[in-house]
Amino acid sequence: MDPLSSKYPFISPYTFVANKPIVTIDPDGKEIRIYYEKKTINEETGETVSSNEYYVYGSGLEVPNDEFVLNTVASLDYLVNNELGNIKGTEINVVDALMNNDQLHANIHETNKKVNSALKDDIDFNPSLGLMNGSSKLPPAILLLHELGHVWGFNFDFKRFKQRQKATLPAPLEPRETIRSNWDGEGYDNEDERFVIDRIETPAAIKMGFIPRKDHDGEKYPTDCPESICTPLEVSQMHTIENLPKDFFKKISKINL
Repeated sequence: MDPLSSKYPFISPYTFVANKPIVTIDPDGKEIRIYYEKKTINEETGETVSSNEYYVYGSGLEVPNDEFVLNTVASLDYLVNNELGNIKGTEINVVDALMNNDQLHANIHETNKKVNSALKDDIDFNPSLGLMNGSSKLPPAILLLHELGHVWGFNFDFKRFKQRQKATLPAPLEPRETIRSNWDGEGYDNEDERFVIDRIETPAAIKMGFIPRKDHDGEKYPTDCPESICTPLEVSQMHTIENLPKDFFKKISKINL
């Protein structure tokens, strides 16, 4: 019986994934929320009325015809279906942990800013922007995973999360372009950014054939497909693990949980 059945009185609590087992999964009825602005027309006045709504990812309900919701669902599907989000060196998957906790809702909000961010349980996400960093080019879905990594740290590893955030790394002594070609471990801003990039984001990027970034820097680029690096004008060539520097894994293995 679905533990969240009271939230969906129009669906039988014994009906698995709203009777759509082919397109949805719902292992425990827990929530991850995608917030959006719903616009309706007042029939009496003809005025457009806006209201803040949220869609529950994995609920089995019809996905609203909202661009942000559709793109965020595509990003989450990409992470879930490819089993991305494992913390290197552990058996923890941050996406699974956030989706399977009945005391926590990871709330994803739309932002038009060029910078995604995470604060406690809330994520600001722009699914139309990827990230370029030297030879690295990452899709929006991987950047969403990055922010989910911060939310996981705050909620499940709080003591070390705060320690990592306070551990500010020294400013790079060389220009960022030099660091990208001769990585020395600087340029992460703080230890938490390095932890999320090296232990969560990088393994996911490598698994999907992307060259990972070498620091917390980068420039945003527009894309119309949040789960890939394609843009409206081009489809960039994906790279494989063979393209990585020979000492890459040796360097990131020094980072401790």
